[in-house]
Amino acid sequence: MTTPMVDGGKSLTEEVAFLVLTGVEVFTMQTGFAMLTAGAVRSKNVVNALTTNVFDCAISALAFFVMGFAFQLGTPANRFIGTGNFALAGLDPDLLVQFFFHWTFVAVSTTIVSGAVAERISFTWYLIYAAVYSATVYPIFSHWVWSPQGWMSGRASSNPLFDQGAIDFAGSTVVHLLGGVSSIWGALALGPRMGRFPASGRTSRVRGHSLTLMALGTLLLWIGWYGFNCGSVYGFNSSVQIQVTLSDGTLSGLNIGRTIARCAVNTTLSACAGGIATLILVRIQLQTSHLPACLNGLLSGLVAITAGCGVVEPYAAVIIGVGGGLMYIICNNLICKLRIDDPLEAFPVHAGAGFFGTLMVGFFAREQYLAEAGYRVVSWGVFYNGGGRLLACQIVLVLCAIAWGSVTIGLFFWILRATGTLRVSEEEELVGHDYETHGSAAYPEGTSLSGLEDMSQRITAKRSFDVVVDEATPTHHERYRAASSNSSDHAHDRD
Repeated sequence: MTTPMVDGGKSLTEEVAFLVLTGVEVFTMQTGFAMLTAGAVRSKNVVNALTTNVFDCAISALAFFVMGFAFQLGTPANRFIGTGNFALAGLDPDLLVQFFFHWTFVAVSTTIVSGAVAERISFTWYLIYAAVYSATVYPIFSHWVWSPQGWMSGRASSNPLFDQGAIDFAGSTVVHLLGGVSSIWGALALGPRMGRFPASGRTSRVRGHSLTLMALGTLLLWIGWYGFNCGSVYGFNSSVQIQVTLSDGTLSGLNIGRTIARCAVNTTLSACAGGIATLILVRIQLQTSHLPACLNGLLSGLVAITAGCGVVEPYAAVIIGVGGGLMYIICNNLICKLRIDDPLEAFPVHAGAGFFGTLMVGFFAREQYLAEAGYRVVSWGVFYNGGGRLLACQIVLVLCAIAWGSVTIGLFFWILRATGTLRVSEEEELVGHDYETHGSAAYPEGTSLSGLEDMSQRITAKRSFDVVVDEATPTHHERYRAASSNSSDHAHDRD
């Protein structure tokens, strides 16, 4: 019995093992998202944040199993959508690992929205959103970019966009920009949290309760990002050895090892550059090293490099990381001026940096690196005299992501807004989701967490010249009783 071989001698077993291990690493990003979200919300909403993150993973897995994978990579397929392998029926057993690996990406993109709608969205409607997004919105768009038959794919088997195809190596646009665009529509449909933008015109910071959890979540996301970017070398590649003649007359072709190493180095450099650039900018702007902003700047560097991690030079990764951090600052200031409430700043991090990073591929992609990553080599970075086709493809890619997310999830959220059921009641928002929706609290009653949280918020607000929205009285039970005594809808006792 012989073992199938791919990529010049590597066995199929090795490829499957690599995808499973990197897929598990990507899945650890869900732990990072859970910790980041839990830390960024107030203590009365921590259980809701954790439950939301756990169950959007579960919902996305089943939705992707039933429909999503078929739309993304099912066969037969046309240039716009897959039409077979629903519920994995008839799928080649050798491709089962592709379902697992791609699901981890679906789960990441789905979770992005949770940060923008935190502390006010109906738990039930959020789970329904997760099902719709995972089953249809993400898979169809992903098919356009990552399927060999996709009309925008840089690895398309025939007739790609502008005869070149767009390059989104691991998902700056497919995962992050699409998720970020969806998140801003959710935030707009829900409106701001109570007290976030008072009638006086001042901006009130509704600060999270744990910088510790936010820092832990960011580091876990950073770890998972190596699986995200390095795993994409196999996850989105046909693994067929292709030899191409470069513009200087030399031969080049698929080189998995070099591309994985390049991804790891560029991911590291861009993250560090994004974090340091944001630290400097925030220090200048606020005269303090505001940790949440610095953490988001680091994440923005990771988002920005995801599109080109396998096809750009290390110096370009530094530039892209700095640009990602700058885009985060610009977009965050913009949504604040527009009075849009995005608790975790999901739109600036994922949409802003994803948009920037995707476009930068059109400037910095190296011809040889495109060949080594398995892409078509008709055009490459403008800065290397590669013509403008690739840049044009990148522009089309980001515009399509914005349009697709707006037409689908944007419409979905606004229809729900019209029903009046998308947002929780004012009473539930005041008391907190934890007791109203989940009947429990993240911290034991009687701890000093609420007082410490309030003190921390006021100290930070004094330094940054912001107004802070007060948490209500000392304990969850007392907040609940106070709200219940003023409402005829709550005559029962939650003791």
